[in-house]
Amino acid sequence: MERATRIAAIGTRYRDHPGLRAFVCALLASFASAALAQGTLENPQPAGFESGIGLVSGWHCNAGQIQVQFDDRALVTAAYGTSRGDTAGACGDTNNGWGLLWNYNLLGPGAHTVRAFADGVQFASANFQVSTLGQEFVTGLSDMDTYVLSLGLGKQLALNWQQSKQGFVITEVENTGFFYSDFTAAYSGTWYGAWNSPSSAGAINLTLTKAANNRDLILTQVTMANTGCAVNSRPGDDALKINDPWLYMEMTDGSDLLLGFTATQNDSMLGGTFYFDSGPCAGLEGIFHLSQP
Repeated sequence: MERATRIAAIGTRYRDHPGLRAFVCALLASFASAALAQGTLENPQPAGFESGIGLVSGWHCNAGQIQVQFDDRALVTAAYGTSRGDTAGACGDTNNGWGLLWNYNLLGPGAHTVRAFADGVQFASANFQVSTLGQEFVTGLSDMDTYVLSLGLGKQLALNWQQSKQGFVITEVENTGFFYSDFTAAYSGTWYGAWNSPSSAGAINLTLTKAANNRDLILTQVTMANTGCAVNSRPGDDALKINDPWLYMEMTDGSDLLLGFTATQNDSMLGGTFYFDSGPCAGLEGIFHLSQP
């Protein structure tokens, strides 16, 4: 009873002393912060995407061994002790980097979890998504090339499939001087034109609106006459991306309309293809061309 009474008295003084409570909370927070600062998992990123052969990596201040576990698989030992100058403040030294080269195709497509352990104790984890081409190691794609436009950098990037990495690498960079503001200025507004298919033709117009972030264009309405479906679309909010210019619009009768866009060199015309995925005229497809007054 005497011991219990002393413990109760200490608890009473703690509750009644705000300065002591603040000190204890700050001390616990510093301990937690120090523990968290001992190590990190930097790749893969939480809610990130991975494919091909990549690096699982991070840093840890003081471990004898770093191991990595994917889902419920066996632990795999990572290389540890590479130079990381940015960790000197947290660790007091710089030989804290760790990494594991990993073929993400081995995990298969879908959601996965990676956990990092220092001397058997977990210190970090992340959930991420994997996309694959259906094989553990894909061959015969060395002639696969593509181009993407970076509106943030004002550059066009040439990409080539590299078999050893099981992914694309940048092979060429070209300055375009074409940025987000140019993109939204060139294409925002209402466009008018015509559509054609093997069986029919008609008029089409659509409106692209600058998004609040000034980086994206929103397809807000489409009107297509003589399709056999509803003429007008419901209000839309899909963002048009310059490297993936495909958008769905829902017409007022529930028909799903898929539009794919291309532009002329001087941005004076828009064109592309359309396809009705559902509704009274499902299967109707063709091309369209548009200009602004």
